[in-house]
Order: sequence, then structure tokens, then C-alpha cells
Amino acid sequence: MDLKNLDCILQLLANSNEEFTKAANLLLRIARNILNNPSVEKYRSIQIGGKTFMESLLPVDGAVQCLLEMGFEEAGERFTYQKADDSDLKNVKDLLEIAIKQKQYTQPQSSSSVDLASLQKSEAQTYSKLLGHFEHVLVYENAALQAKARSVIPLDKLSEKANDKLRDNPQITSITGTASLDYEDCMILALLEWFKFEFFKWVDSPKCGNCTKSKCSMATMLSPTDEERKWGAGRVEGHRCANCGAMVRFPRYNNPEKLLETRGGRCGEWANCFTLLCRSLGYEARHVLDLTDHVWTEVYSKSGQRWVHCDPCENAYDKPLLYEKGWGKKLSLLVAASCDEIVDVSRRYNHDWDGMRQRRASLFREEWLENALKNMNTQRQRFFTPSQKSLLESRKRSEILELMSPKVESKMAYGGRTTGSVEWRTARGEIGTGAIKDCEKAMCPKRYSGPGDEDFTLEYFSKSDEYRCSLEVDRSGWDSLVYAKSSVRRKEELDWKMAYLARAESSDEGYVCWKFDLKHLDERVVVKRCSVKVESTVYESGSVKWILCTDKNSIPLTNCKISSFEKEVKGARTVSIHAFLRGGVGDVAWQHTQLFRTSTRSGKDEPQFVVKIKYGLR
Repeated sequence: MDLKNLDCILQLLANSNEEFTKAANLLLRIARNILNNPSVEKYRSIQIGGKTFMESLLPVDGAVQCLLEMGFEEAGERFTYQKADDSDLKNVKDLLEIAIKQKQYTQPQSSSSVDLASLQKSEAQTYSKLLGHFEHVLVYENAALQAKARSVIPLDKLSEKANDKLRDNPQITSITGTASLDYEDCMILALLEWFKFEFFKWVDSPKCGNCTKSKCSMATMLSPTDEERKWGAGRVEGHRCANCGAMVRFPRYNNPEKLLETRGGRCGEWANCFTLLCRSLGYEARHVLDLTDHVWTEVYSKSGQRWVHCDPCENAYDKPLLYEKGWGKKLSLLVAASCDEIVDVSRRYNHDWDGMRQRRASLFREEWLENALKNMNTQRQRFFTPSQKSLLESRKRSEILELMSPKVESKMAYGGRTTGSVEWRTARGEIGTGAIKDCEKAMCPKRYSGPGDEDFTLEYFSKSDEYRCSLEVDRSGWDSLVYAKSSVRRKEELDWKMAYLARAESSDEGYVCWKFDLKHLDERVVVKRCSVKVESTVYESGSVKWILCTDKNSIPLTNCKISSFEKEVKGARTVSIHAFLRGGVGDVAWQHTQLFRTSTRSGKDEPQFVVKIKYGLR
């Protein structure tokens, strides 16, 4: 799409909602009439003194400019359209359609639909987060810190990789077309790969200093020491060693200088350090904050003339829909901050505007957000030179058009999150399908008789390897009613006469999920109560974790005990049970984590896995 007509559209958008809507829809009707009726002369002429022109176009900033950009010319008392080439007319029409859609998504919410007091409290909290984010990025501009960052980067090695990549003539696509990546783009790709696989490490839980091979698990939050506060650690996690019981501190450092030394953490530390490295090499970079709890980097591509998404945790380049389409996140507000500006970039990472608009409405008013960001930028840019302001304004115009434009559906495969433990990613709802194999259908009732409550029961008998299920006939085979599985097999020990589920012999982790789904029924039908019994056996350092997840929250389960839930699951539409198997020692580590271990010669016929769900109308 041609950008040359954007100025008149931006002027049009600056008017009140009523003025914009009236003028934009009129201009759109004029353009469509000409394009749909090329031989009808009356559509090509507008009387300057007429009521329509005087009331709906002339008083509205940008409206007459739009007519001129379409190809209309002033001739006496009329504007006439006589052009044979309709490309400018089509371009302005497309921009108007985008602008109208854009304005619809930014209408302020009525006070009747949103509690104003709650909204103002949320806006104050949001403002504090945005301002803190905008202030933090200034640390990347410290010359001494940039020099320290450059000293850890193997520039020769990355340059060689960038040149190798450049020889393959890689492409980047933008709204203005496709362009070849240049050397700087390829250096960013090389930097991402090196950062992910060689420089930084992911930390779910720190290792114990006394038992270096023992794993720790999160136990509590600790107060930071003066030294930890010095490096921006406002939070310190306390992890308990599974072997010796020692408490291990995990400070969540926010100062990128410290991160050059620790070289580890979670997404906050990763994006923080990576953005510094980008700035140290002279690349224009922005730190992106996602209010649903993630951060990453954007780097300006000169070849593509746009800001490009870079997630160092995932080694992901230019995959902005990764979070919604791959991880399954429900995004609301995403802002990108640099030393120059702070920008709402939510539209770059979203493909469902109706859904995002509804989520944002409970957090802030669109008009409030626009003014808040504008005020922050005005304050930051008050001493900028005219040339600096001109460059930012030029890029802003291109970015507005990019963000307003409809998303082009990519054929790219988006997987779930790859960093962090499987149970952590699942609890956050970000696992997608990247770590799951052999996905099957969830268990679903075929109908709801109503109006009273109905019951669903699922039992698994390890001895006979069969399910008894209230929704249908019984099923043979442990995986016949499994929703998803990864690296798990059934094992029967003929000598010991025992049967159980365990990891595949070559795997470090195993995963199984059972899912009950009400979403295809009447939306009023929800879960009322749920009871679950799970059984697992571990040896040596093996570990099995059980988690119950609904579409509302996640709850850890206790082994070999019936756990009942009402308040935690009430109103949910899905219930899923997840088992995570890992750990063990030596060549038989896979055998040190077992589900549903039972004797095959026992006369008892008792289930090792039980799920009972009561569901009915809200």
C-alpha cells in the first residue's frame, strides 16, 4: 500500500469522533461510487457551495485534502474527478476503510458499562507501570555500560555467521512489499541465536550451593539485601533444596549490568540483557512490555523500514503473532519503549481486535491511554532537535499505517512456549501444542438434558489397562481417552507382576493430559464441582507433579488422595488433569517416575485414577 496519502488520513483522525465519522463515510461513499460506476458522470462532481460539502467536508480537517489526494481538482464552483488512472483513488479508499475500523476500536467506553472508580484505579496502576518501563530503558544509553556489553559479544564470530546468512539472500516482508535482509538484519539473527544457545540460560529454579546436582523448588519470597537492591532486585525468590533442605536465594535482578555477569533468569532478565546488547552494537532497539506478563525486544530494520519483533527467549525473529496463535495468550496492552519514545504496539501482536478491545475496556479508556503516552513522549522529547523530531514523526506515520492495516494471515507454524518447565508453561496457559504429541479429542458429553445437574465419572484401571466412563462405552488402552501425551509408555513387568505408565527409555521428561470439555454445549452449562484421585510412585530423585487446570486457574494435586474442589472450579467450561514426569538416576532414570503402579495378580479391582465432575446451568 502506498504511504504518500497517509498525511490527510492522519489529519482526518485528529477530528472529533462525530466529525471524523461523518466525513470519512462520505468520502468513502464518493470513492466507491466512482469505482463501482465508472461511466456515471454525476459521481465525479461535487458542488463546493452545496450543503453536503459545506457541512460535512469543508469544516473537517483533512477532508478536502483527501479529495485532492483521490484525484479531484477544483474547477470553478465544483470539485471534479477526471483521472483515467484510479490508483490514487483506490489507495485513499483503502486507507479510509482502515481508519474507520481504527476509530471504531478506540471509542471511549460509556460510564454505564464500566465502573468509573475501578477504571480510574486501574488507569493509575497502568500509568505507573508504563512510566517505570519508559524510565528503565534509559539505562541502555549509558556509554560505559554499552562498552562493557560489547566486550562480551564475539563480534568476529557473529559477523561471519551474518555474512553466511547474507549469501542466502534472506527476505523480510512489510506492508510496502518484500525486501532482502541487509547485514544488520543478519547480525541481529546471529545475535539472537548466540544469546539463546550460548550466552544466557533459563532459570526455573537455582541449584543448591551445597548439593550442586540437587534441584530446588520455589518455597517463599524473601526480602532483598542492600547488595541485591543495588542491582535492582526488588523481588527475591526463596527456593528449597530437595536434598539438604537449604534455602537458596534467587534475586530477580533488573539492572542489565548485573545480568552481564549472572547470565541467567527468566523472560524479564533475557529481554533486559538482550536489548542492552542490541543498543551496544548501535542498533535502534525498543523494550516491549506485555501487561499479561512477558517482555521482549523490537529492532528497527532499515531494509524493511519498520520495527521487527525479536524474542531472545524463543530465538524468534519477526513472529509477532507467536503469543496469541502459538502460546494461546489473551493480550490486552503492549507498549514498546526506547530512549526516544513509548508507543502502543498492541495491534502488531494481535489478530482478534474485538476480543482485545473488550479486554482493554476493563483496564483503561482508549482516550486516556492516548493522552498518557502523548504526555510522556512530549516530556521526553522536549529538548530534541527538529531533525530528531522529524525522523520520529516520519516513522510514526509509517508505523500507524502498519498497525492499522489488516493482518496478512501467515502460513508460519506457531508453536507453544519453549522456555521454562512444562508444568510452569502449562500453568500459565502458554504451552500451545509445541510440547505435545498425538493430540486427540477431549472427553465431551454429547448433550445436556437439564435443567438439573449432571455427573461425569472417569476411572482408569491399570491392571486391565481400561477406562470406565459415564459418557460412553468403556475403553481399552490407557491412551484411548488421553487428550495429549509426550514420551509416555505403558510398562508391564512380567517377573514382578506389576503394571504402570512410565517415560520412554530415552526421554528426560514425560507428559500426559486428560481433558473434559463443555464448550460445544449451551454456554450456560458450566462445571459445578470436581473430585480427583491420582496415584504416582517415584524412586531416587524422580519427580511426578500433578496439576488440575480449568479455563480460569491452575491447582496442584496431592498424590494418592481424593481432592475435591468447588469454589476453585465453579463456572469453568473445561477441566484438564496434567501429569509431569522427570528426574531419576542412571540408565534406568525413566523407571523412577511411574503412574498408576499396581499388581497384575491382585484380586482387587480398584481404579488408580478417578475424575468426577458435576455440571449444570450457571
